[in-house]
Amino acid sequence: MRSFLLSLGLVLAALVATPSPAHAAPLEINYAGHDFQWWIDTDMTIDTSWAHGSFDDDGDRFYLKDKDNDGMRVAIHWKLQDGSRRGLCIVKGGQFAEGVCNKNLPENVTVLMRLGRCDGDVKNCETLDGYRDWTAYKSTSTSKLGARVDSGSATGRRASSR
Repeated sequence: MRSFLLSLGLVLAALVATPSPAHAAPLEINYAGHDFQWWIDTDMTIDTSWAHGSFDDDGDRFYLKDKDNDGMRVAIHWKLQDGSRRGLCIVKGGQFAEGVCNKNLPENVTVLMRLGRCDGDVKNCETLDGYRDWTAYKSTSTSKLGARVDSGSATGRRASSR
């Protein structure tokens, strides 16, 4: 009986110590500001018929532009591969609205992003469930040095004059 209780205690302790999806990092919500510059040489880009999104590791900025007159908001869903942070960068204002979300991400971690769109008239656009048409994730490193990773392929890092 004693060994059974000890085993049961170890199992319960393991269950309590195991992280669950309910313990995921909180979803950071940002509405994109207007300090937007398309000419920036970004590290990762996703382009669709309805939105353009990109990430620049020099300043940890997500750039976003709504390209479609569909009455929907567009967002970048981003997350760090280690699960420590995740968020939405949302642009509202309709077709041609654009903006930037400036994040302070740790160095030398992989960041993933995808684009989605949300009908703000019928959905809560501050939750992932409010979005549809998600693109595939793309990834890159927040490192300022070394090779960058984009959709799983390593490429040489460009020289920067910034």
